[in-house]
This record gives sequence, C-alpha cells and structure tokens, in this order.
Amino acid sequence: MAIVFVGYSLVSEGVDHEKIRTFLLQLRAAGIAPAEVITDDSRMYPTILAEIWPSAAHQLCLFHATRNVVKAVNEVVKKVRRTIPVPPPATPASLKGSLRHRPPRPDEHDADAERYRWRLARRAVGIAKTHELRPQIQSTRALARAVGVNQDTVRHWLKLTPPAPEAIAELVAAVGLTPPIESPPAPWKDWDEVRSVREDLRLSRTLFLHRPEHLTIEETQRLAGLLAGPVGVTLTVARTFLKAWFAIWHDERGVRRTPSDAEERYRVWQADASSSAVVPLHRQQLHLDRNHFDRLSAFLHNPDWESTNNAAERGGRAFRHGQHPHFRLRSAKTIDADLKVRAHLQRERFCSPPLTRLHSCQRGRSQPVPVPLRIPKPDGSQRGLGIPAVRDRLVQVGGILPGMRAGRLGCSILVG
Repeated sequence: MAIVFVGYSLVSEGVDHEKIRTFLLQLRAAGIAPAEVITDDSRMYPTILAEIWPSAAHQLCLFHATRNVVKAVNEVVKKVRRTIPVPPPATPASLKGSLRHRPPRPDEHDADAERYRWRLARRAVGIAKTHELRPQIQSTRALARAVGVNQDTVRHWLKLTPPAPEAIAELVAAVGLTPPIESPPAPWKDWDEVRSVREDLRLSRTLFLHRPEHLTIEETQRLAGLLAGPVGVTLTVARTFLKAWFAIWHDERGVRRTPSDAEERYRVWQADASSSAVVPLHRQQLHLDRNHFDRLSAFLHNPDWESTNNAAERGGRAFRHGQHPHFRLRSAKTIDADLKVRAHLQRERFCSPPLTRLHSCQRGRSQPVPVPLRIPKPDGSQRGLGIPAVRDRLVQVGGILPGMRAGRLGCSILVG
C-alpha cells in the first residue's frame, strides 16, 4: 500500500481540541473523506472525529497499545531481577581487621560469631605454618606469598609463640578452614545457581518481550530454561500475558483474526486471574477495557484497513532526526521549509516515471557490431575501422594480461 503525504500542521504551544478541529476541517475542505482514521490513545480525538467524519472508522494505533503491554511485561522482568538474592563475593574472605574484644559465647552461632571462630582458627594455622616454613624461607616476601598474607602480618606472627598442635586441632575441628558462608534463601539450592540465573536473566531479559515467531531455536530454549527455573513462576505469567495479547490479533501464520475470534480471545486475556495478581499486568487489563478493544479491533472488519500508523511514526522519526543540532531545525520557518522539501521529494518519487536501466552489455553475442567505415590495407584488401569505447579498450588490454579473458565481460572487440 502506497503512503501519500497529504498535509501537516505545525503546533508550537501544545495541542488542544481547537487546533485538532481546525486541522481536520482543513483536510475535509480539501476533499479528504477517509474510511478509517488511525490515532493514538488521546481522549481528544473521538469527539472531534465523530463530528467531522461521522462515517469513518476510528482505529486506535495497535502499536501504541502493544508498546504499553510490552512495557508492563518489562517492568515485571525488572522486579523479578531485583528479587534475586545477591551472592557473596567470589574472592576468598580475608583476615583483615582486628578481632572483636569479647569472644562469642559457646551458644552463639550467628554469622559474626562463626566468622570470629573461623578467623581465630585460620590465624592459629597461619602462625604455626609461618614458624614451620621460616627455616626454609628466609625472605619475608616469599614467606608471605607462601602463607597467603602480607609481609607485615608475617613479621607480626614471627614475634608470637606458635600455638600448640592440640589447640589448633580443636579450633579447626570446630569451624574448619573454609570461611562460613550463609546459604541462599529458598527455593535456591546454592549460590552457583543464583549466579547462573542472574547472569542468564541479565543477558536474555529482552527475549521475554519478543514475539514467539521472532525467536530463534536457541533463544527459545534459553527462554524455556529461565521459565523452568526458580524465578519462572512470575516470568511465566508475564510471558503468557504477552503471548496472549499477540494472539488476539493474528494467528501463528500472521493472518488476521476474525472479529468474533479476536473478541473471544480478548475476553480470556482480560479475565485472566493469574495476570490480575501482578500489578503492572493488572494495570493494563484495567486500561484496555472494552471501549479500547472496540477501537483497536476496527481494522479486523476490513482487510484493506491498517492497524497502526507506522507511516506517521516513521515520518515523525525522520523529522526528529532532522532536529539534531547539526541540522539546526529549530525555528518554525526552517521546520516548515524542511517539511515542504520532504513532501516535494516524495511527490516527485510517486509522479516521476520509473528509471529504466540502460542495457549495453550483450553477454554471449556471436556477431561483432557492424562498422560502416573501411580503410585499405597494404596488400590491396580492406579492413574495418572501429573506434573502441573505454570498456572495449579495457578488454583489449585485459586480453594480453595473464589470467584474463575478454569473453568473460560480454563486450565486443573488433579484429581487423
């Protein structure tokens, strides 16, 4: 379907009912009587359109409504990402900082108490290992590298008396040498699973917003893995909500639904209880009521009608590109001149005859081009005199170069 630009109106201080009515009246005075009018979800259009073009169908732009539904699903994905616990750092716990002044009681088993016991056991093992390696390693730097602490700590430990092996064994048996790490909350199994899901959801978060037919096999499998994971319950509701919205208007092959089929699917989508439990999705269910559906589904009653005003969106996007600082389209005069130039160029493209390709290459012809002029030769015979074009000269030169054949270009060479 050809898109023809018929008019525009420059508005400098906001849009109101009077400006819209004035512009539409000018279009009606110019003889424009559309069968369908596509607008956004502004409340200013229905009354004015019913007044000026009462027989025209008012179609709400399906793209704008779909964009709002996609934004709601994206908001759900963001909330799910924020609910994933933050795993502890992958770097090992250090011994930095002084020990608490009061040791924990034997019945205290909170995170701070367990960390105190672990640091005490790790410190005792380090002191014993430092004194054990000192006869073999005289360099403080090398000794610090072998023990796993800095040089100042090694110098301090060398001044202390190494603890008895029985005391070290008792401390290690109580807490071990592995730093205590709190387990992740349910339903997570371990922190490795948390890290994996966080990274996968970060990389694949936009896949929840795509149409099913636009996903590759690999992307579909990745999406199915996230939906089957610990955070898949809410994500499944959001994904089903979006897929059901897409299925209202077109089937799996991209064919438009019938009005009755679309209405039945809309009722199921509108009354879905699992989606109503999610706030961003329920907000869209309340906003896209029956009145919105009637105007969004107007295009289903006529196969020639469009569902979106993408042509106007593309024109607006191109105009916003022209508003970049290096174009300097700021004043009303320059904006109006730019729109007129664009409209004139578009009219030329539609009204001018299509350009035809000038055919000059006749690949595979067997007969040379006849030459009317003939000149005598020393032996009394005559030969044709040809004035080669630039391409013929290139072919002649290419004929004497190794690895080149003039016949591949399909151009003629006159031979005397």
